Amino acid sequence: MPCLLSQCFPGGRQEEEDGGDDVQTALRETHEEVGLASDCIDPICRLATMESVNGLCVTPIVAYLKEFQMEQLVLCQQEVEAAFAVPLSYFSEERNCASKEEIEWKGNSFVMRTFFFEDPASGRTFKIWGLTAAIVYQVAQIAMLDEGEIIDQPLMEAAKETTDSSKTTKGSLMRLQVSSSGKTYWSKRFFVKSGDMLHQYDSEEHASRKSLSATKKNRLKISDCQVSMPTSIDQHQEYAFSVSVLGGRIEWTLAASSETERSKWIAGFQ
Repeated sequence: MPCLLSQCFPGGRQEEEDGGDDVQTALRETHEEVGLASDCIDPICRLATMESVNGLCVTPIVAYLKEFQMEQLVLCQQEVEAAFAVPLSYFSEERNCASKEEIEWKGNSFVMRTFFFEDPASGRTFKIWGLTAAIVYQVAQIAMLDEGEIIDQPLMEAAKETTDSSKTTKGSLMRLQVSSSGKTYWSKRFFVKSGDMLHQYDSEEHASRKSLSATKKNRLKISDCQVSMPTSIDQHQEYAFSVSVLGGRIEWTLAASSETERSKWIAGFQ
């Protein structure tokens, strides 16, 4: 009987040493798990952050491997049982999809695909499904697109999300924060709203260096956010507004320098 294994891409939790950079996290985790050095990897783009069914934020980094051979891999025995390679074109051919299931999750509709890949190198059969299948299918649909061909609108939006300037709002805002002693205070930060994500950086220079790779605690998924005006706020921050998600469980209170600037930001969330 073939061995059916669930699998995933190299990856893991962002560490302090990554400096809040998703690309550095991906490079470090890849080296730790399968032994590939960063000079063998040429990052191409960052896809939109996804949320797994168990609540984890996953940010796919798409990269090109330079002069890669499977023999280069050195697997971490504590984390990786086996590694295999699949041609990207495999996922662009519908006949290779073993099943498709339409599911509803958090008010949205998704198609869950399952693939069974017979690896000629090992003779084993690997099951590719769930979030891993969703990521690689999305990449395949974009990468294998013929010139002039039109693909599904959701995929087009995913490919455009980080570059469409018409969906981007950026600038400095004050943010109300709480110290370890429980006292509240205002701090100036630089914010970038791109697609359905709001990113916070220490400064505009930091935002330029890190692109859209703020640490998980410093970004919000705002596709279903609520914007409100605080009723009791410091009188010196009269242009304040609050952005909340997850039914109010997470809330950022921000303040602009003028009514015009506040209106610009609020319009960006609608």
